[in-house]
Amino acid sequence: MPDNVIMQDDFVVFDVNSFTGISLLGSIPPVSIKGKGLPQTRNKICCIKGDETSVKVSAQYLKTGHNTPGIGELTIKALESQQQSKITKMNNNAFFILQGKLFDAVFTVTQPSQNIIPPATFEVDGVHNKYTGTGEFKLQGQFRIQFS
Repeated sequence: MPDNVIMQDDFVVFDVNSFTGISLLGSIPPVSIKGKGLPQTRNKICCIKGDETSVKVSAQYLKTGHNTPGIGELTIKALESQQQSKITKMNNNAFFILQGKLFDAVFTVTQPSQNIIPPATFEVDGVHNKYTGTGEFKLQGQFRIQFS
């Protein structure tokens, strides 16, 4: 079954309910992915393996049991095998990113959430703690390149 090649400015959407042990606060808007592949038909830039590292979004969160929010960064941890093209003859042998299903995402704490209960209890989530979840690519625009 053919799959769509991800193009520059397609969207990355993180599943806020997939992160275990934390709650992401507020809505997390879709984030555009930036491509480094060579322009293809109609001057559209294809995304190649490695471009997923351009996707970063800051978000507030609460760790389960905490009452003061913290901040962290959502990124793509890893693409699934079905999200990488098998054809590598273009773009200096780079794999194209395909839409596929879900990818692995990670939320990395940059400012810890806290549990402050008077008078003396003080618990802080660790900086650089990581929580895993999922996300997906959403297509932007009508023009698509497909791989079988």
